[in-house]
Amino acid sequence: IAIVLRVWDLTAIPFTYDEFSALYRTRFDTFSELIQKGVIVDTLPAGIQVFLYFWTRLFGMVEWIVKMPFIIAGLLSVYLVYRIGKDWFNETVALISAAFVASLQYMVIYSQIARPYSSGLLLSLLLVFFWTRLVKNPEKKFVFNGLLFSLTAAACAYNHHFSLLFAVIAGASGLFFLP
Repeated sequence: IAIVLRVWDLTAIPFTYDEFSALYRTRFDTFSELIQKGVIVDTLPAGIQVFLYFWTRLFGMVEWIVKMPFIIAGLLSVYLVYRIGKDWFNETVALISAAFVASLQYMVIYSQIARPYSSGLLLSLLLVFFWTRLVKNPEKKFVFNGLLFSLTAAACAYNHHFSLLFAVIAGASGLFFLP
């Protein structure tokens, strides 16, 4: 259901103004120009802008190709909601939560927009996934999970201000649960 809802008539999904704004700021000849004229003039962190710069250089500006990584991020988020729900509660909660994320219009639309929304959700869920492993089983692969948690937190910081805020709150709250 999640795949069908996100890719239904994929070639007919147009760019939004927000996407046009971001894509307009990828048309530079050098990476240095991108940072100077495309990232610094915007208030958002550089992560998605840099990703779009390289992605569009590799694959072009066709709508469905530009949107595809964000759709995939939305789909992976459905799976992570399931895994986290199962780890925290039980399989019933996991299935209901995943069904909501898979089918709610809000989640579907924002995973079709090439902006930091679905990537922010994915990175935040990855952060919670590794946070859960650190807190629930600190004796199992603590360094590995800690490294992945840290890398995901850094990716959250480069994605969006709200992703960064979430990473700070999740990381700080984890300190209360560690033995």
